[in-house]
Amino acid sequence: MGAVKIVIRERSNFNEIIKDFSPAWFAVVMGTGGLANLLYLLSPNLSFLKPIAQFLFWLSIILF
Repeated sequence: MGAVKIVIRERSNFNEIIKDFSPAWFAVVMGTGGLANLLYLLSPNLSFLKPIAQFLFWLSIILF
Protein backbone atom coordinates (compact mmCIF):
# COMPACT_ATOMS: atom_id res chain seq x y z
CA MET A 1 0.00 0.00 0.00
CA GLY A 2 2.88 2.36 0.77
CA ALA A 3 4.39 1.85 -2.70
CA VAL A 4 1.14 2.94 -4.31
CA LYS A 5 1.27 6.25 -2.44
CA ILE A 6 4.83 6.85 -3.64
CA VAL A 7 3.86 6.23 -7.27
CA ILE A 8 0.90 8.60 -6.97
CA ARG A 9 3.17 11.29 -5.50
CA GLU A 10 5.71 10.87 -8.28
CA ARG A 11 3.00 11.21 -10.90
CA SER A 12 1.61 14.35 -9.33
CA ASN A 13 5.10 15.87 -9.12
CA PHE A 14 5.75 14.98 -12.76
CA ASN A 15 2.41 16.51 -13.74
CA GLU A 16 3.28 19.67 -11.84
CA ILE A 17 6.61 19.95 -13.64
CA ILE A 18 5.32 19.13 -17.11
CA LYS A 19 2.41 21.58 -17.01
CA ASP A 20 4.83 24.53 -17.13
CA PHE A 21 6.49 23.42 -20.37
CA SER A 22 5.22 25.14 -23.46
CA PRO A 23 5.46 24.02 -27.10
CA ALA A 24 8.14 26.68 -27.53
CA TRP A 25 10.67 24.29 -25.97
CA PHE A 26 10.23 22.02 -28.97
CA ALA A 27 10.98 24.96 -31.28
CA VAL A 28 14.06 25.96 -29.27
CA VAL A 29 15.55 22.48 -29.37
CA MET A 30 14.74 21.90 -33.05
CA GLY A 31 15.98 25.35 -34.06
CA THR A 32 19.25 24.96 -32.20
CA GLY A 33 19.81 21.49 -33.65
CA GLY A 34 18.92 22.59 -37.16
CA LEU A 35 21.28 25.55 -37.01
CA ALA A 36 24.04 23.29 -35.68
CA ASN A 37 23.52 20.92 -38.62
CA LEU A 38 23.55 23.76 -41.14
CA LEU A 39 26.73 25.30 -39.74
CA TYR A 40 28.42 21.90 -39.63
CA LEU A 41 27.56 21.28 -43.28
CA LEU A 42 29.02 24.67 -44.21
CA SER A 43 32.19 24.15 -42.14
CA PRO A 44 34.31 22.54 -44.91
CA ASN A 45 34.18 25.89 -46.74
CA LEU A 46 34.34 28.12 -43.66
CA SER A 47 36.44 26.37 -41.00
CA PHE A 48 35.51 28.78 -38.19
CA LEU A 49 31.93 27.45 -38.24
CA LYS A 50 32.80 23.96 -36.97
CA PRO A 51 33.39 24.93 -33.29
CA ILE A 52 30.23 27.03 -33.33
CA ALA A 53 28.28 24.09 -34.74
CA GLN A 54 29.67 21.77 -32.09
CA PHE A 55 28.78 24.24 -29.34
CA LEU A 56 25.22 24.53 -30.64
CA PHE A 57 24.97 20.75 -30.88
CA TRP A 58 25.86 20.32 -27.20
CA LEU A 59 23.61 23.20 -26.23
CA SER A 60 20.75 21.49 -28.04
CA ILE A 61 21.39 18.29 -26.12
CA ILE A 62 21.43 20.16 -22.80
CA LEU A 63 18.19 21.94 -23.66
CA PHE A 64 16.59 18.64 -24.58
